[in-house]
Amino acid sequence: MKTNIKHSLFILTLLLPLFLQAQERHLTITGSIDFVSQFVWRGSYQAGASVQPQAVVSFKNMEFSIWGTTDFRGTEKEIDLMLKYSLRNFNFSITDYWFGKSQASYGKGHLRLKFIQT
Repeated sequence: MKTNIKHSLFILTLLLPLFLQAQERHLTITGSIDFVSQFVWRGSYQAGASVQPQAVVSFKNMEFSIWGTTDFRGTEKEIDLMLKYSLRNFNFSITDYWFGKSQASYGKGHLRLKFIQT
């Protein structure tokens, strides 16, 4: 049940740009879905035929994007979140990579930040 809800929310997130129109001139919402015969990352085979959706929300100098990939068996999964800020000729970004359980050696899950007060 939980998996169906997650999949439904993920698909809704990807389709959202198709139904929304930006009210503000500076707000841009885009999305895409790629179908690939193989998922290869930095020359290393990851999975066979896969679907790779992406959604991007931009407002002035700030951009948030989510990109994902999963093979059609659902065994290989990855979700990347990115926040980017542009200032003149410089781009500052932070990215969080999440890998499914079969690729646990590549990452430990979501980014964990610990703030220390001094």
